[in-house]
Amino acid sequence: MSSTPEIDTGTTADDAAFWTTSFAEWLPGPGDSLLRAYSDAVNKRLLDRWLPERCGQVLKTDLFDEVAGDGLVRFLLGRADRVIGIDIAESVVGVASARNPRLEATRADVRSLPFADATFDVVVSTSTLDHFETERDLGQALSELHRVLRPGGSLIVTLDNASNPLVALRNVLPYSLLHRIKLVPYPTGVTTGLAGLQGLVEAVGFEVSDVDAIMQVPRIAVRSAGTVAVGDPARVDRLLAALLRVEPPRSLPFHRRSGQFVAVRAIRRPSESAARKDRPQTISAPSRLSGGPRAIAMRVLGRTIYRRLIWMELDLDQRPAGLDPSVPLEFSFLGVADLDEIAAFRPGLSRASAEERLHQGHRCFGARHDGRLASTRWIATGWAPMEYLGVAQKVPSGTSFLYDLYTDPAVRGLRIAPATASALCRVLEEEGVRTVTAAVHPDNAPALAHGKRYGLKPVGKVGLIRIMGVRRWFRRSC
Repeated sequence: MSSTPEIDTGTTADDAAFWTTSFAEWLPGPGDSLLRAYSDAVNKRLLDRWLPERCGQVLKTDLFDEVAGDGLVRFLLGRADRVIGIDIAESVVGVASARNPRLEATRADVRSLPFADATFDVVVSTSTLDHFETERDLGQALSELHRVLRPGGSLIVTLDNASNPLVALRNVLPYSLLHRIKLVPYPTGVTTGLAGLQGLVEAVGFEVSDVDAIMQVPRIAVRSAGTVAVGDPARVDRLLAALLRVEPPRSLPFHRRSGQFVAVRAIRRPSESAARKDRPQTISAPSRLSGGPRAIAMRVLGRTIYRRLIWMELDLDQRPAGLDPSVPLEFSFLGVADLDEIAAFRPGLSRASAEERLHQGHRCFGARHDGRLASTRWIATGWAPMEYLGVAQKVPSGTSFLYDLYTDPAVRGLRIAPATASALCRVLEEEGVRTVTAAVHPDNAPALAHGKRYGLKPVGKVGLIRIMGVRRWFRRSC
């Protein structure tokens, strides 16, 4: 086995010692063989869809998969000329290397990688970055992955899905309790939902090309099923086949919330431009329970059965003066003839979904610079769609609901977004619209700040409570 050189990565001794100890104390439970097989199979499906046929050099950002189960290295070697793996724990590196002789493994911290710029053609990071305590560490790790990728190279990254109710509940319960009852083998860290991960990846300079939510069956259910197949490989195989049949198509409406992990495929731009960091980022830190019984109860409710958004409004006759963009723009509504362009421009929005929006009477307003889309936003009348809540709010006559605002990361910072908002408000006012509304997640401070800058004011909250299949919608004024 050849190996990459061992270099000082800047990893603190405490971090390395902690994960080395965690691995030494980790013992697979009776249902873990099925869980690991399920995890590997789902990840291989994802890689089979997203990896190029030939990959050159591939970096895998941790090696726990390779010591807890079969892992992904053998699959990657079927596509790559070389696979280099890192892990913060020396003992994990040793076991993974022994099991995979063609793997080039070294101890390293993903926040400070011991590789030159533009070294890899592909980076595969499966549930590595959701073990940090701070958002800053997560962002630093993504910046490092961007640095070591060659222009045009691919990043495939997954994180725990903060929008999944079970993941959200796990993240607010004390780790000591979860570890004691053997639900989690090691601490979890900050994480996010699909939109938040997409924003983080774009903020460091990547261009998102596809998104997904994977591993639809809860881990606790898989472990329970695995306990009946201990010592019976044939039965494990039958259960695994059944689990994989449960993975639903991406078109189902609950797909992004039911997946245990969110996944993003992104490309490092072939011609680099400065990364704009003004995209709102939705990070959901695993706030541990403190502050007394009432605070604990409210935090658990907020992560599981209770969802809310801030309702914001702007009277168009009181809107602030618009900002002039730094580059020339052309504004227009986009239609059916523009569907391919809309889908190519907006990561995560398929042509079919955009067409369905237009079919429902929604409109897409766009700004073009040099003939190419630079910014879009969607407008609905009659009903305000709120995917996060899974409901639509009726809006009165003379009111338009604004949603899904997106600006190309390569041109952010040029005042294109506020100029587009101002132009849209002028057009809507000419059409007789009196009020523009929007709904923003209360933890999305950047989006709230942007809305207020455009003149939108918080006027209340809208939300949904779901208990045992009973759904109750509410709206409250400030």
